[in-house]
Amino acid sequence: MKLSDYAHALVRGWWVVLLCFLLGVAGALGVTALIQPLYQSTVTFYVVAPSTERQSALQSDELVRGRITAYAALLTSEQFVDRVVSASSIPLSSAVVKNSISAFGDPETLTLTVNVKDPERETTQEIANQIAGTFGKMVNDMENGTAAETVLNVVSGPSVSEQPVRPRPKVNLAIGALLGLSAGVLAVISRVRGDKKVRSEADLEDETSLPILASIPVSSKAAVNGRTERLNGPYLEALRRLRTSLLFYPGAAPAQVFAVTSAAAGEGKSATAFHLAQAFAEANGRVLLVEADLRAPSLASALGQTAGPGLGEVLRGEVRVADAIRHMNNLDALVAGLKVPNPTALLSDERLPELMVQLRGMYDVVVVDAGALIQCIDASLVCAAADGTILVAAHGRTSRTDLVTALRSLGAVRSLVLGTVYNLVSDGRWWQRLPIPRSRTGKTTPGAAARAPKPRQPLHMPSKIRNSTLMLQVSGAEPGFWSRRSTP
Repeated sequence: MKLSDYAHALVRGWWVVLLCFLLGVAGALGVTALIQPLYQSTVTFYVVAPSTERQSALQSDELVRGRITAYAALLTSEQFVDRVVSASSIPLSSAVVKNSISAFGDPETLTLTVNVKDPERETTQEIANQIAGTFGKMVNDMENGTAAETVLNVVSGPSVSEQPVRPRPKVNLAIGALLGLSAGVLAVISRVRGDKKVRSEADLEDETSLPILASIPVSSKAAVNGRTERLNGPYLEALRRLRTSLLFYPGAAPAQVFAVTSAAAGEGKSATAFHLAQAFAEANGRVLLVEADLRAPSLASALGQTAGPGLGEVLRGEVRVADAIRHMNNLDALVAGLKVPNPTALLSDERLPELMVQLRGMYDVVVVDAGALIQCIDASLVCAAADGTILVAAHGRTSRTDLVTALRSLGAVRSLVLGTVYNLVSDGRWWQRLPIPRSRTGKTTPGAAARAPKPRQPLHMPSKIRNSTLMLQVSGAEPGFWSRRSTP
């Protein structure tokens, strides 16, 4: 992925980053509230050893450096703690005094720093005062009679902080916010890197190297049914864009049979095929919708009609195609029919291509609803018999891996893939897409072109048809268009 892809992912996942940021801040506030406040008082001693007749000043300094570390440990000794407790003007316990004292001796500067921390400011002050007043005397008492005695002079303190030194709310909030922000960014990036679904037109183009014929938004009226009311709004406009993309597809050969398929089930393939056929029928042309998914037929029940006879019976030679076709106002349909025991063998027979040739003579446009490509080979056989294939990919549902597998299946039967349909777009910006197909020689992602099937023959709408179509679309008067369609 490019850096711009990560930036776009962070923009799309801003709410995740914001949520983690707020959780980090809330966690920092909670931890801060749970931490017991502590006040601190500091006392600093300067340790010296006066020179005597028996030792020089240098020897005295070396003596102090050797003893200063021991003094730090002596501050928490039981003997000194008892002295502090007995001399204190407020009730203190030995455990409290011992746990509140920490000391550090610096042999280089000959200083001994004592820190006292306690939840009560008054207690902190009292213990620090007792240390400043009694520790030097205790050291002198212990060294009385030795060859060299040291002197501890208080050079700083005892001073008590006005505010608790722990917790530090600002620091905790900064750490919590930083951790939350980092967690949010990592969550978004991890999700993007681990997400194999198609979530943008760029994803679809990168995986297929095919033009996007149209982007179709989510619509509550997109169900397949037998009602005759016309669609309207963005969904209908998207279907008209798809129809226009197919009519003006660059090439040299005419196309009448369009197979609509998808990588997996549940991506809106059947609804797209049904409403695409309706869009073609808007122009008063002879349009046939063929349900070629013999394993899971559903068109007949959706239209409220009986299951048979249908495509299966026609391919087996049991009925004539004219007797199996259902007439619905301006759109005809050939349902799948009754379930057959071996659909693959039936679709592999030469009767399917022969049937397509027959349908080309009967209708101006034939839209074939093929099955899903990765489930079985049936859909590939149907697409091979069509003039061109339309691959439907659903936003947030279609897997990139499934797309690659689907394209390989189409390439194996040398099916001409006209382009893709980006379906179930829900971001509200579908009209900003550019559905007009581009040449296959355009810029593609490295390696993606190798996965795309090679075209058998390019498509072309005769100039007479293209010009009349354009004029009718500009004027809005589409009736009569198909009556002027010439056969090349």
